[in-house]
Parts: sequence; C-alpha cells; structure tokens
Amino acid sequence: MAERIVCEWANGMLDSAAKAYDNFNMVFLFKFKYLKKFENEKISLKSLLFDVHTSPGSSEQVILNSLQNEAEKVLIIFDGLDELNKVFQCAATTLVTNIETEALLEDILRSLIMGKLLSGAYILVTSRPSAAITIADDFHRVVEILGFSEEGVHAYVTKYFSDDVPFSESVFAHLKSNLIVFSLCSIPVSCRLVCQVYDEHQSTHRLQAFPELTTMTALYTRVFCRLVKHHHHNQSSSLTKFEDIMHSIYELVFKVAKMAYEGVLERKLVFSEEDLASYGLQDELTFLSCFLSCSRERVLYSDDEWKCSYIFHHLTVQEYLAAISLLFYTKESIVENVKVFQNDGRMEIVYRFFSGLPFIKPPLLILELKDDITLLRDKVRMLVSELNSFYKSNSKRKREQKELVKTLMHMALESQDSDIAKDALAVFMTEIDLSECVLNAADCTALRFLLQNLETPMTVTLDHCTMDDINVQVVCDQMDKMDTLSLAGCNLSEFGLKYAFSSFGANRSLKSLILSRNRITVQSLLYLAEALAKKFYASKLALGWLYILDR
Repeated sequence: MAERIVCEWANGMLDSAAKAYDNFNMVFLFKFKYLKKFENEKISLKSLLFDVHTSPGSSEQVILNSLQNEAEKVLIIFDGLDELNKVFQCAATTLVTNIETEALLEDILRSLIMGKLLSGAYILVTSRPSAAITIADDFHRVVEILGFSEEGVHAYVTKYFSDDVPFSESVFAHLKSNLIVFSLCSIPVSCRLVCQVYDEHQSTHRLQAFPELTTMTALYTRVFCRLVKHHHHNQSSSLTKFEDIMHSIYELVFKVAKMAYEGVLERKLVFSEEDLASYGLQDELTFLSCFLSCSRERVLYSDDEWKCSYIFHHLTVQEYLAAISLLFYTKESIVENVKVFQNDGRMEIVYRFFSGLPFIKPPLLILELKDDITLLRDKVRMLVSELNSFYKSNSKRKREQKELVKTLMHMALESQDSDIAKDALAVFMTEIDLSECVLNAADCTALRFLLQNLETPMTVTLDHCTMDDINVQVVCDQMDKMDTLSLAGCNLSEFGLKYAFSSFGANRSLKSLILSRNRITVQSLLYLAEALAKKFYASKLALGWLYILDR
C-alpha cells in the first residue's frame, strides 16, 4: 500500500477521491526493516532523507529549504512499525527540533509524530495491529485496513483470470461456497495465493474437482509444497516422488525454518550473507530462492561499495517457516516464547500456523519425519493453555485482551479441532466480548468456529464493530449458540439487518437481540415485522436510538 501511494503520487495517477495528495510536493517512503540497522546509532533526519533515502546531488539545499519552509507539503511514510526491534512508545523526554541534529532513530520518529520536528509535515506510519496498540492514541487518526470486500474479491478473481471469464466465475462461486477460504481472500496476499492454486489446478487438472483449501495453514502448506516441487523440477532432479524430494531436503528446510523463527524473535527480516553462513546456508542460494529474494544495496556514505541482503518473499512466508521450527522446540522453550507474545504480539501469525500444522490432512511429510504428530498436537494444547493463563492475568488491559481473544479464535480455526476450540473457549465465563474491535471476514469466520463448539449458549457482544454483510451472515448463522447477541452501533446495511431479523425470527434459543444505534429503513422494518410474525416464544429485541433513513 505504501509503495502504491508513492508510485501513484509520482506518476500523477491518483483519482479524484484522493485529491488531497495533490497538495504534497515531496513524498518520502522508509521501510523499517531497512532502517533497523540504524536503531542503535545516532543519525539526523537530514541524513535519513539525503543519504539513506535518496541522493539529491546539487539540489540538496533547494530541497532542504523547501522541507523547512513548506513542511505542510511534505508526506513521510514509515512502513512496518512492527518490524522494529524495540516496542515503540511515543511518551519520552528526548525530542528533536532541528533537521540536522543527530539522535536515535526512535527519537527522530517520535519527534516527527509529535510535531516537534518538521512541524506541519504529514506522517503516515503503517503497522500490524498488535504493534500499534501502544501508540494509537498519539495519532490524529487511526485506520485499519480490512482488505477486500466481497465485491473486491470478485473483482480480483475476475481480473486474475481475465482470459477465461467462465472459469473465473466458477472459481468465485467455489470460493463463496467455502466461508473459511472466502474469508481468507479478504487478505490481498492470500487472495493472490488462492488464485495461484486454482490457476495451477486449471492447467494440470482441468476436468477434476477444484482443490480443497480449508485454512490459511493448508493454503501456505500447498504453496510450500509447490515451491519445493518447482525447485526440483528446475534443477532437473532425478527424484520424481514428492516423498523422496522431501527426504532429500529435510535438513535444509529445518535450517531455513530456524533462521526464519529466530528472525521473528529478533524482529529480523533482512538477512546478510554472514547470517546465511551462520545457519550453513551460504551454498544453498538456489534452494533459498524458493523463499527469499536477494537485493543489492549501496553501503551508506559509499558510492562504489555494495552488499547483498536477503528477505523472505513475504513476512507471512517467514512466519509459516518459523512455525515449523517452533513446533520442534521443547515445551519449556515454547512457554518462554509466550513472554515474547505478551510483550508485543509479534508471534500472532506464527501461533496460527503452529496450531494448524499438526492437524492438516494429509500431514506435511517433514513433520512426520521429525516427530510424532500426536506429540505436536499436545504442544498446541499446551500453548493454548498458556495463552489462557496470560489472558486471565491481564484483566486490566482490555484492548490487549481482545487482541489475544482474536489470536485464540484463529488458532482454533486453523486446527479445525473441537478440543482446541473448547480449550480456547475456556477464557470466557459467560460472554464473548469483542466490542469496539475491527473485525474482518476472517475474524468472524474464526468466531463462528468457536461458537460451533459451544456446549451451552453464551452472550456475544460485538458493539461498535465493523460488520459488513458477510460478517453479519457468518455471525447470525450461529444464533442458536447464543442467548444474547449485541450488534449495537455496527452500522449494519439493509441486507445485514434483513439477515439479522430473519435469523432472529427462525431462532429458538436466542433470548435477546440488541440492534440499537443502527440506521434503518422502512423496508428493514418490514423485514422485522415478517420475522416477528414467525416468533412464537418469548425473547427481547432492543432497537433504541435507531436512525430511520426514510420516513
């Protein structure tokens, strides 16, 4: 997203909805994964802009004057706050006011955010939600990207298979029939991977049934196996059976996985040639190209010295491999790992893959070669238990608690195991409260899986959450697992209200439905009347503070 903003600004491609960007004379983009090397050094903002970001040459003074005199026409983007080694906090005493003053990177960033340095400039910081919790209140505006809507997924699939419209429609229909995979497609990178799986299937098994993808773990496992197969095919290997291929790369995979895991622990996303050598991978560049990209960068303050660095194709690829490594650590080490999660949530996606890998069918062969699958599943249950204990000891930090609940929901979903789901449900007493959370389609699908495993109805509170039509449908399908459902202030659409009313009318266990502070049309009131006409048993419907759009 950050790169797209810069590219479109530079090429004048921004549409009328984004005319605000026309006000910027200069836009700078910094990626934290590349700035990390300066974390413990002192550097000035001027040096960051002119030595690290670009080389202005003879125009340096002109640009410097413009920066200082027209700061309100400058946009600086910092991409990937969660990739810093330290947990960033805005509250601190060290602030910088001069563009040429040298200071620690975190002090420069803090000063920019607080408007003390380059006052008037616009500062955009991107991060995963888990790392943004501690600083969200220090910004004028906080926005969470939900990903593709249903229309967005359809548009992406149609464009991806633009040369075969009937096939694209078949793919979309198949995706819609599987809520778990369809919810994954709300994440653009996952949507792309799903399309690649279907594309490969089209070219090799055109007349056979579509591939079954059940979870994010299953999707990435399929991609992992495909990359390994293509690598051996390109190497003209004599091995043809996948089992033999996996046997041949068994040790190599675990070396890469260990590097990935320790990189996540250390917030290390860029690896040097020395790093590769320390894991015994310096002579395996061809195999590493399955998972990592190589880039050459100029050494700071040098015009002719260059060095190579390596980065996983996507952070999620690193996290998938990290989960493979974590599975084979001792239970004591995994318990210690929870402390890292407690600090900043950086293991969130790793834990999802960790929970899914021992349960995928058929099992990933390298897991069976390394250890007993039953023992690996026991480690998942142990981790869920540890996270439950952390939840209960963290009762005063509600925002962090709710993010932890989302992690537990996704761990249960990835496992597709009822026992794991019931273990995850142990954190709740009488209510699942995710009010004021940003919930995407994948989050609601994970909640749905938890609810399916409830033995007694429970209160579900989703007040002031972002609820599009798919989310409402996914949640309301499980009304029979609830005694109360609260969707107050969720800005439900007419379709969302229709589905909620319809489910309410057909449900026999829900005692209370709260839809206060939503906008409603006369047509929606007619849907409500139809639902009430079918309801022959006592229940409560709360509709206070409704805003009627038409009279």
